[in-house]
Amino acid sequence: MRGVIFDCDGVLIDSEPTHAKATSEHLASLGTPVTADLFDRLIGMRVRDQMDVVAGLTGHDPAALFIGRESRFWKLIRDEFPAMPGAAATIRRLHAAGFVIGVATSGTREYIDYVVSRLDVAHLVTSITCGDDVGRPKPDPECYLRTATAMAIPASRCAAVEDSELGAASAAAACMQVLHLNRSGAAALPSARRQFNSLESIGDYLLAGRSERARSPL
Repeated sequence: MRGVIFDCDGVLIDSEPTHAKATSEHLASLGTPVTADLFDRLIGMRVRDQMDVVAGLTGHDPAALFIGRESRFWKLIRDEFPAMPGAAATIRRLHAAGFVIGVATSGTREYIDYVVSRLDVAHLVTSITCGDDVGRPKPDPECYLRTATAMAIPASRCAAVEDSELGAASAAAACMQVLHLNRSGAAALPSARRQFNSLESIGDYLLAGRSERARSPL
């Protein structure tokens, strides 16, 4: 592997609870309850697409839903930034070892720029592809393929760190090695090659692989 591409939500930032809170609080303010089944359905989708789904179920205007929900989310995320344990340190270790770092996310450009800035790793990230950049969101491979192209590395030489099946399927369709960050002990992702319980262990795995290849004879 020459490149490592990280998803954002659930990988670099432990934002799923914040996303869920923003969505549930905003919809509750409109008199619309949110079920656990609906949350499961929305995981891994772009927020705008999520609000389109909710609008189709509730009859609310999707544009107004998106604006109101985003306003609530930004207040929550700025008040308490839930960085994923080991996110910044793992990126620094991999970059120092010579890996090229990318991010492929369904989030907005404003959001991912904010996340890498708060983690203080923006200067280490070669390429970011966000939901605003693609015509076909995850699970389509476009997001990961665009990132690998911008990194100037073949997709097959990239590892992708994901926490959702939509994202894992996207990276797998791009012919990347998918590493599942599974901190909750949930079921393994069908599209993932291996699963790990921490970003530190993913860093250890990639660095060990690089060291082993360096020791191998030509």
